[in-house]
Amino acid sequence: MSSVKSSSSTGEKDSEKIDRRDDVIKMGYLKKWKVGNNVTQNFKTLRKKFFVLRADPSDSSDSSARLEYYDSEKKWKSHHAPKRTIRLKTCFNINRRLDKKHKHVIALYTKDDCFCLVLESEEDLEAWLKALLSLQHGEEIPDGEQPKPTFVAGARQKWQSYLETNRRGKETDQKNSKRKSFTEEIDELKAKKQRLQAVVDTLIKSADRLSEQAETTGNLTFMSKSDSFRRTSREKTAALADINKQLIS
Repeated sequence: MSSVKSSSSTGEKDSEKIDRRDDVIKMGYLKKWKVGNNVTQNFKTLRKKFFVLRADPSDSSDSSARLEYYDSEKKWKSHHAPKRTIRLKTCFNINRRLDKKHKHVIALYTKDDCFCLVLESEEDLEAWLKALLSLQHGEEIPDGEQPKPTFVAGARQKWQSYLETNRRGKETDQKNSKRKSFTEEIDELKAKKQRLQAVVDTLIKSADRLSEQAETTGNLTFMSKSDSFRRTSREKTAALADINKQLIS
């Protein structure tokens, strides 16, 4: 597995000239898709990145086969640090993922998430999957033999536990968000009630004052204004009653 193979139709020869080390097995542009606790998440987050698949270099202190990706081939050539590195031996499972929209998807199940590669063809999928599984197995898969995923002990239970933990965390966040919104709504109603009550009190006092002036002076204008204030206060009082019902319910 010492030959470098690229899935990129452009710059393939340049890539081979840049890095002919034995630890580089495959490279090329692929689309990445990271699945969290929502396994029905759509493909709006698909992004094309430059991937490099590395074997176990015997002369390296980091002797772990891994999949790396970079924002571009240019950044890889410039020796930028990878955006992410996935150690193949730490994956619970590496397998083909069935999807209604995309036919060629490889899923790498890590302890943190499900990281998917979306490929252009069946040939590309088989080539990358075989290379990934060979490195995870630690041995070459013979030609013609169907690559089989390696299930780490307890992988299914660990993955299901991860999904359940994330589901519960999401439910807790949603409950906290609803509780916060409800509390804010209650506080707003209480503040509105307080403001409305102050208006009603002012209207009643003004109506009483005008009524007294009408009786003292015999001026019907004061009485007319007093009646107008009382009508408005009754309307505001009805609004207060509605707020009280909302607070009780």
